[in-house]
Amino acid sequence: MKLKRFVFLLILLCCITISWSRSIYPDQENPIQHVGNLADYFRDSTAQLALPQVQQAYKNGKFTKGSTDILNFGNTPAAIWVRLPVDKAKNSADYLVIDHANIERVDCYVGWGNRWNHYKAGSLTDPSDGVRSTNQYIFPINIPEGREIAEVWLRLKSRNIMLLPLQLARADNLYLIENSDNKIVELCFVGFLFALLIFHLFLYFTVKDVAYLYYCLYILSLGIYTIGYLCGHIYLLGNAI
Repeated sequence: MKLKRFVFLLILLCCITISWSRSIYPDQENPIQHVGNLADYFRDSTAQLALPQVQQAYKNGKFTKGSTDILNFGNTPAAIWVRLPVDKAKNSADYLVIDHANIERVDCYVGWGNRWNHYKAGSLTDPSDGVRSTNQYIFPINIPEGREIAEVWLRLKSRNIMLLPLQLARADNLYLIENSDNKIVELCFVGFLFALLIFHLFLYFTVKDVAYLYYCLYILSLGIYTIGYLCGHIYLLGNAI
């Protein structure tokens, strides 16, 4: 009976937290724009092509137009190149955000003509200066005064399933992305795992059943992985993983 009450209270707490988190910014317009359907992409099966070669492939019509807001490239050994034009008048974007994507290496080229700023990030890659790398990769789009149009080229390489939630954000609402209501849901989930761990440790010391100890180890492993993924510190393990 106590176990049922405990589980019921945890589920009720999660529901209340999720409902509350969705109403934090009720009058706030969406601070981000999903731009997967505005991008073009190309699969480099050799994973050896450089930016000039890929740009030539784009000129030759070898790129595919994105058809969904969030691009999904599956699990592939190829390197994925993504081209995204940025128009100040239309996009009003200061940052490119890749949200909650477990991609091992991201090379981001921002510029025009022969002038390119190269940024790096990823779950196994130390971020470049000016790049914010947590569970989001945030790249600056520095379009100087007097110029309205620039291009963003991304090279993506990963052994994981490659989902690309590609977004554009303005400087005045970037904090809404970094401190979105999703953070509360994430903290609630981690707290739920911690409560389960404490509860089953209590059961192990009370009942002396080794099965509860194994379950505690399982919850602890899941919690460590979840915190590492949400906080974006998986890259600290380097090539060891």
